[in-house]
This record gives sequence, structure tokens and C-alpha cells, in this order.
Amino acid sequence: MARKNLLNLIANATTEDVTKEFVTDLNYAIEKYEKTDKRPPSNTLKPSSIRCVRSGVFQVLGVPMNEEPANSNLIGICESGTFVHEMIQGKVLRMKEIGLNWEYINVAEYVKSHNLNLEVKKECDFEAGEFETKLYDPVRNISFLCDGILKHGRKYYIFEIKSISNGKFYSTKEVPAKYKDQAIAYSELLGIEDVLFLFVDRDLYNKKSFLYTPTEEERQGWRDRVEYALECIRDSKIPTKPNFADRSFCAYCPYTDICNQVGDEESEYNRETI
Repeated sequence: MARKNLLNLIANATTEDVTKEFVTDLNYAIEKYEKTDKRPPSNTLKPSSIRCVRSGVFQVLGVPMNEEPANSNLIGICESGTFVHEMIQGKVLRMKEIGLNWEYINVAEYVKSHNLNLEVKKECDFEAGEFETKLYDPVRNISFLCDGILKHGRKYYIFEIKSISNGKFYSTKEVPAKYKDQAIAYSELLGIEDVLFLFVDRDLYNKKSFLYTPTEEERQGWRDRVEYALECIRDSKIPTKPNFADRSFCAYCPYTDICNQVGDEESEYNRETI
């Protein structure tokens, strides 16, 4: 009896070792491939970086990012977000087929037909399940990915999808401030007044939508920040750190090490010393 119990303990220990080893190795593989497959960021401004001009300028100037290992959990969250986007976009594309008054517009064709001052770097391919369009504004040196444009009746809307956790989903009553600058940028660059946000609970796939229309004051504030960013890039200056940039705001910024090193005030950027 004692011998049987001993054998069971050994078998259970071996099983536990194998399962732990598998999870450990899987996490390692996820993080390893994320690091090797990841491309360095382009030297352009992004709509999401305009809220903190400093981070946008850091990217364009090629400032070294934090040397932190990728986290497999965060990688998974990002990839699950990509899945949610593609699933929703595929269904929205087919809404017109069943008689619903929503049309998913080819963004590249919209840009060309409206003579917008944007370069199409990568077109969407609906048949291949590729819905995002990569665009570039050569005047402002801004590159961005557009989820899509919807047409409802005669009116156009910029379509923006956000997948969020269950807890955040139920507490979201309007478009969060952190997404507004991105929406203002898209509205300015594409010349479309309204942004239709779709928030998806990535746990239970509940959905809610908000319409956001930037005010002229918000638009002007965005233009001013872009001009300040371009000035800093041209003069090799590090912008002032935003006064609202607290620990929560900076949590996922890849430039926190350098940002803390140089202090909060505007300063000269010297590649040799930073």
C-alpha cells in the first residue's frame, strides 16, 4: 500500500512538472517570437501619440525605448484585440448584403475620390479579410491605420473599434479621454466630422457604441500640439512633459526611462548623452 502511494506521488509530481514546463515554455515562445518578429517603430507621428507630444517626438527622433522584456499576457491581450477587430469588421462588411443601411467603404478609394492630401501606404483587401488601411500625411509626418469608414444613408462616419475588459466595459459611459485625441486626428486627416466608436467587451462580447464629434476648440488644440511636435523634431528638442501625465497615463509608454532621466521641462536632445 505504501509503495502504491509512493508511485502515485511520483506520477503526480511528474505530471505537475510537465504541465508547469509546458506553460513556462509557451510563455517563453510567445515572448521570444514577439521580440524577434517585432519591427522598430517608424519615424513618424501617430494619432495616439499626439496627446503626449513628448512620446511622439521621442519616436520620430529615434530615442531608445525601455529595455523591458515583452510580457506574454500583454501580447495575448493585444492579439485578442486584433481578433475582435477582424471579426467585427467582417460582419459589418456584410451588413449591406442583408438589406441593412450600412456600407463599409474602401478607405483608399475614399481618400483618392476626395482628393485628400494623404498617401495610401497599404490598402485594405476585403476579400482577404484585411480591413485596415495604412495612410500617411507627408505634411505633418503622421502615419496611421484606419479601421474603416462607414456610410449610413448619405453620411460618412469614421469607424473605430475598441476591445476592452469586462470591468471597463460596464463603467464606460462615453468615449474615454485617452481615445479622443486619436478621434480628433482621424477627423482632421480624413475630413469627416463624426467618429463612430464601437466598444466590445472581450470577455462576453457585449457591445456599446458612442458618436464623437470633435469641437473646433479640440481641433485647434490638436493642430497646436502637432505644430509643437514638428517644431521640436525640427530643432531636436524634447518637449515639455504634459502636466496630466501621471503614473497611470504613462504605464504603457515605452519611453519612461528616458523621460524620467531628462526631467519634465523642455530641453535639447543630444544623441550622444541620452
